[in-house]
Amino acid sequence: MLNTLPRCVVVLLLVAVGQACQREQTASTPETPPLPTGEQIVQQYLNRDRCRDAKTKIKARVKEADGTEREFIIMNYQKCVDDTQYTIRQQLASKGDPARVLLTIQAPGQPIQSVTYLPGMAKFVEVQDLRQEDSQFGMTLQESVGGYDLYEYRLIGMEQIGPLQTYKVEGQLKPDATSRFYKMVIYFRQDNYLPARIELYNAENQLVRLRSTLWMQQNGRWRDVRTEVDNRKYQKRIVFETMEADDNPNIPLSFFTRENLKKLVEASLY
Repeated sequence: MLNTLPRCVVVLLLVAVGQACQREQTASTPETPPLPTGEQIVQQYLNRDRCRDAKTKIKARVKEADGTEREFIIMNYQKCVDDTQYTIRQQLASKGDPARVLLTIQAPGQPIQSVTYLPGMAKFVEVQDLRQEDSQFGMTLQESVGGYDLYEYRLIGMEQIGPLQTYKVEGQLKPDATSRFYKMVIYFRQDNYLPARIELYNAENQLVRLRSTLWMQQNGRWRDVRTEVDNRKYQKRIVFETMEADDNPNIPLSFFTRENLKKLVEASLY
């Protein structure tokens, strides 16, 4: 049939058929969804873990630069009320180390309140500076509470960590924020936006902390069951392991008061 048509008509028909096939192929090929931004990835994580009720028992093992090791038991009590996170962190007495108790309150848009009680001076002490370090672990308060709002984030790539596909997100300290860490690099799992590894850098862009977390799903909830912290400054290695966890502890709000904080501290002296 084509042999009976003028040559110009044949050419036009072939061009039309080719364009139709190309349109059909393009329509059938799904578009690749755009990658999330660094800010979106961080927000996905914070939305799922910002405020919660929980009671966890944690074992902490500290290996010092000289090779000596110490072990602690930490009880974490958490309660979420009107998007405000109340936490009491009770570090039980260990050989050669006293018990310690810290109350923190994190309300949306407000500075973090951190309070402890000093029985020897019979007074409460507020910790305002997130850069202040815990003498036993050599870690800042910021590392305990997160401090994610101190940084501006951007996605800088994807990276494989063991079997995990991760988003590599860089956080630069905001101009009006203060921290010992001027940069964070966080590797968020692509399947659930949980941080698998966090790198913390000082003002000289030197890596001073390396934090790796193993997450496991238990009773329908992802839980950080093991976190290892390589503290480069003090040449310490710290391992936190979750021993027990209760996501519905029904702790009254009165437990998270200064009066109860004082009772917990005084009870640990006996």
